[in-house]
Amino acid sequence: MPWKEIAGVDWGRDTVVWHTVEAPVGGLVNPQGRRVYLYSGGCYFGFYAVGALVEDGRGRLVNVSRGDHFVLRSDPAHEFHAPGHCAWFRTADGRDFLIAHARYGSPTAPRNATIVELRWDESGRPYCPPPAEPEAARRNGRGLRDDA
Repeated sequence: MPWKEIAGVDWGRDTVVWHTVEAPVGGLVNPQGRRVYLYSGGCYFGFYAVGALVEDGRGRLVNVSRGDHFVLRSDPAHEFHAPGHCAWFRTADGRDFLIAHARYGSPTAPRNATIVELRWDESGRPYCPPPAEPEAARRNGRGLRDDA
């Protein structure tokens, strides 16, 4: 990454491990009426995803993105990698969607914008269904599964 100049780092020689939490997004309320904030995070060379903080019964924000639960995460089986930096919108019929960047095909492919439906599990945690197969995404032009 020669475009990034960091004092003391020689990009031709050094291995730099990046971990970050960034791109907070608020304004969401889950079906239980609790505040929800989304964020992007991970490391640039490996796992990167969209996570969530959800208000608990005492008004505290709790990170619900741990283990296997993330709002939107890489899915190599569907050639979907490194989603992040999301914004959300609600349609006239009340459905929520995320707009995010992601890589299709390989982890090193150029980032593209994608739109995925935002859903809620029974406990009020946000999640997105698995992304479309690459051919289905090209066919329907939305990055959504055909059955979404």
